[in-house]
Amino acid sequence: MGHLLAGRLAARECVVAAPQAGYRNAPRLAGGCTAALLAGGVLDAFPDRVTIIPYVSRDTAEGLRAAGVLVEPLVSDAWLELPGSGFEDYAQSLAPKRRRMVRAEMRAAAESGVRYSVADPMDRADEAADLFVGQMRKYDANYRRPASDYVEYLKECAGLLNGFMITARFRGSLLGCAVFFLHGGTLWGRMLGIDHRQPEHRQVYFQLVFYRAIELAYEIGARALHLGIGSYAAKRQRGAVLETLWVGLAGKDPELVAIARDGVLERRQADAAESPGQQALCAPT
Repeated sequence: MGHLLAGRLAARECVVAAPQAGYRNAPRLAGGCTAALLAGGVLDAFPDRVTIIPYVSRDTAEGLRAAGVLVEPLVSDAWLELPGSGFEDYAQSLAPKRRRMVRAEMRAAAESGVRYSVADPMDRADEAADLFVGQMRKYDANYRRPASDYVEYLKECAGLLNGFMITARFRGSLLGCAVFFLHGGTLWGRMLGIDHRQPEHRQVYFQLVFYRAIELAYEIGARALHLGIGSYAAKRQRGAVLETLWVGLAGKDPELVAIARDGVLERRQADAAESPGQQALCAPT
């Protein structure tokens, strides 16, 4: 959540209630706990801070709002429902113009010389980690997390989640890779790394994130593919639907809450520029 707070709030003035990995946030309210109790506990535990509860679903947002927490739409999250039993069923579900686009991109990929395959993430973790770091540095020049952290993360996931890595190679060199996990009938995109120095990188992105992932999803019996935040026009062209994710801002100091809200509004405006019309549906990732 640094993009919401940088230059606005000091670390000592805020608490972020979110998962350690990933971004979709589903607070565990089991054992009779309600959103009201969660909000009250947060306010009692951190009376001099603003607590940010980001990337929650509409249902969770409504519960937080009912408990008196300020709730705002934050970003959109993209999904693709998978009809039928194979890639051709997906293609047939698209409008004719979009179907022609998809088939043209698949033909271009087949003629490019780039080869795609599916592997166990741990079998390629060391090789792929540098691409994951490079992907993050493309958007944040100050990113300093080492490649070894990605290897350790994949090790932690091994045995807990059903993981897959799709790789793209050209003449033996790794151009890109994407890690997915199967959970609850959905194939979830988790990590992406692409060598943007290579001229094929744009084609590789669409193959890894969309088409090869769709093929994999059908192969393993998934009914939906999670496509994540951003690049909304490209995702909607290929059949995705958008879900709004929300953020809760809880605090006893109205000034701190207002500062955090300013950061949320700026992020939402940037997201809306990529997703025309989506904010009209919000009037939350």
